[in-house]
Amino acid sequence: MAIDMLKMKFLNIILSIMAGSHRVHFFHLIWSTKERRHLILPKMEERLYAYIGGIIRKRGNLLEIGGIKNHIHLLIELSNLDDFTTLIRNTKSFSTAWMKKEFPLNKDFAWQDGYGSFTVSYSQIEKTRAYIKNQKQHHQRFSFEQEFLQLLKAHKLKFDEHYLFG
Repeated sequence: MAIDMLKMKFLNIILSIMAGSHRVHFFHLIWSTKERRHLILPKMEERLYAYIGGIIRKRGNLLEIGGIKNHIHLLIELSNLDDFTTLIRNTKSFSTAWMKKEFPLNKDFAWQDGYGSFTVSYSQIEKTRAYIKNQKQHHQRFSFEQEFLQLLKAHKLKFDEHYLFG
């Protein structure tokens, strides 16, 4: 009887230690400007990226951001997946409004409706960061469309190429 009580006490201690949820998720996000227009000028990048970082930090962590004139890449960390779609929606809508306010000559600025989202394992974070940091060099050889198709295929996502880029 005393041994059963000891086992039960030990089990309760173990269960109390593991009572919380511990989770972390890393995502490589990509989206382009509407119609993939060249609307992100070099003089805008630093400020736009900082603004987007502020939005992301309200719900997660921005680990890396980069891109070129017609699209951006983000590497983010989230612990609460309930925030995922809200975070993307807010990031795109708030940054659109901010761009129009901060750069009035860019009044037609808008993001595409969709986005790409790819999970990243912890072991691949540094590789993904380097990929995002090197966007300008990467796009000297590949278009956004080529890059996005390559990522979709690498992640075995099914898609209809006819409808992919509108």
